[in-house]
Amino acid sequence: MTADLARSIQALGFTFHDARMHVLKALAPLMQEIACRLLPGVAREALAPTVLETLMPLAEELAEAPVELVLNPAARTSVEILLGQATGLPLRLVEEPTLSEGQVYLRLGETEAQIDLDRATSELTAAVRNFFGLSEQDRTA
Repeated sequence: MTADLARSIQALGFTFHDARMHVLKALAPLMQEIACRLLPGVAREALAPTVLETLMPLAEELAEAPVELVLNPAARTSVEILLGQATGLPLRLVEEPTLSEGQVYLRLGETEAQIDLDRATSELTAAVRNFFGLSEQDRTA
């Protein structure tokens, strides 16, 4: 009876592992599409609100210092529109074509903050790929 119970538990363990692998294999293409196609667009739309979110606490600390935003020319319009909400701040936008569209540097006096949504997107995409790559290796092991 103990041997039968052990075999049944072992069979359930393999069944669970197989079911998990099938679910992960089915989800992998969807998650990779989300990471590769949807996430970059979401990051572009999130750039201006992220700049504003980062800027406001810094501006409160250094209210008298002029704020310099260094950004890619393609991102200027969306950032400029949203920064209209930050009235009263002395803002200066500096276009830097070597930055990607998801990068912005905020400079307030000696204080500098960097926003890099492109790197965050890239790291998240790599994490999704690595997760499903490891799951595939688990299945073949």
